[in-house]
Amino acid sequence: MPSDAPSAAPPAAAADAATTASDPTAETASDAPTWDRERLLHRLPTILLLGYVVVAFPVLLFGYGRYHWFFRDEWMFFTERMAIEPASYFEPFNVHPAAGPVLVYQVLWNVFGIDSYRPYQAVVIALHLTAVVLLHRVMRRSGVRPWLAAAYAAVFVLYGPGDQNILWAFQVGFSGALVLGLTHLLLADHDGPLGRRDAVAVLAGIGAVMTAGVGPILVVVTAATVLLRRGWRAAAALSAPVAAVYLAWYLIEHADSSGPLGSPTTARLAEWIWWSVSGTFVGIGHHRILAVVAAALAVGGLAWAWAAGLGRWRRGDHAAWRATRGRLAAPTSMLVGSVLWAATTGWGRWFTGFNGSRADRYVHIATALALPAVAVGAEQVARRWRATVPVLVVLALIPLPPNADALRPEVFGRPYMEDRERIITNAVRVPFAREVPRDVQPIADAYDGELTIGWLLDAYDAGKLAVPDHPISPALENELRVRLGLAQRSGDPRPTPCTDPDTEAGDLRLDRGDEIVIRGPVRVVYLDDGRPASRPVPFETRDGTRLVAELDGLTVRVTAPAPSAGYCAPS
Repeated sequence: MPSDAPSAAPPAAAADAATTASDPTAETASDAPTWDRERLLHRLPTILLLGYVVVAFPVLLFGYGRYHWFFRDEWMFFTERMAIEPASYFEPFNVHPAAGPVLVYQVLWNVFGIDSYRPYQAVVIALHLTAVVLLHRVMRRSGVRPWLAAAYAAVFVLYGPGDQNILWAFQVGFSGALVLGLTHLLLADHDGPLGRRDAVAVLAGIGAVMTAGVGPILVVVTAATVLLRRGWRAAAALSAPVAAVYLAWYLIEHADSSGPLGSPTTARLAEWIWWSVSGTFVGIGHHRILAVVAAALAVGGLAWAWAAGLGRWRRGDHAAWRATRGRLAAPTSMLVGSVLWAATTGWGRWFTGFNGSRADRYVHIATALALPAVAVGAEQVARRWRATVPVLVVLALIPLPPNADALRPEVFGRPYMEDRERIITNAVRVPFAREVPRDVQPIADAYDGELTIGWLLDAYDAGKLAVPDHPISPALENELRVRLGLAQRSGDPRPTPCTDPDTEAGDLRLDRGDEIVIRGPVRVVYLDDGRPASRPVPFETRDGTRLVAELDGLTVRVTAPAPSAGYCAPS
């Protein structure tokens, strides 16, 4: 750990020599390119990366993300957080701060409503691509030569393993915290006394911790980086105010970071960390061999670089040791931070198992934290064997096509998004939408919060919800009769006589107030003259065991997978 006592600064010439000795990529006045052609060649990798980033924005917005639409947690924001009042900014969301995302959604809601998903998605894509540029800056500051820095930063541009934080607008929280955290790091990662730059860094750090749960991890990364480079006083000055703000929020809001099933065992947490860390390198390399190479570069390359720096210190070359320590502080702290990130996510989400540990939103952050270390490892190999530079660049670029292809998710893909948009935008158009209770949910899904027909009608009446202008098909209108005419509710059923069906399917005629009690998942279709006249509408017991008729004269067919998981219908 560095001493905080002031030391005599070496003469300018000696300082330049020390920097050049420890970092072959550093330029001095004597060896800077003098021809425009040489300067262009030196900057060409960065220019190509920036061009890739610029082109990636419309590709992500209008290509990979064109079918995305509002879903799940976004509706919780819309229905619960759009009131512009202090409490809406500081209430926890999933036990984490969410002031940044709430502010973004409030602004976009008031400007655009929910006429289009593109403005919301443009923000999260822009933040992700900004993180790419900031990661490239971290790599260059860490002594990684231009071609390697550009290649390894390019890995993150169309990074399919982390697609949720790139294409789902709600993840403006994670991506926003990442950008603010990297800004905090880059502003704080310098030599010299505290100044205005550090004050701006503290503001960025506060923004990071109040935006998403990853914020505190990023602040710890910055604190460790400053500790290694500038000493404990500077580290405390840059992290203590941020920690105080977060601690105050935590105590006031009584946030609980443990999961709904309590805390994990040590073995389960260690298992989660292993799955998460290994999944990060699998995401970087895509292929198993390349994943092993990436992990070896990150861990082995950093160890190699630190060993070389300690060797200089033992030989009495303290200027070179300080330069090495300053260059390696950020990538080392970030790599450790990726493991800490795995531990914190495992603490609250351990019960989701293997798939949870490699969730896209977690892998995206872990990869951002690990990539600079991988690039530094590649740089160490290139310094020892210069001829390997093209090979190392190719190894970084091989996973780009398959990782870009992974931006097409299987679970929440195009059919899922289009179906939800079709239901929600047409629910307000049917005449019976205003005849049912306002708390009826067109889509019975606990993850949608208070997305009710009443809220949708209010949004439509206020001009905030765009609807199609083509006629509603009879099949869709009949489907909406089921979705709005059967309100799924919890609680004890009314003492109405009912009969358990002997078959797996039953045709029922329901009037307002009739109930169907379900014992498992069922599907309900609307009948016209005894024939199915709509798509099946699924109902799960997790969203309530009572289907209460809110329209008169509903004729439906209820289908259960088996009598043991069926339903109890009115007699």
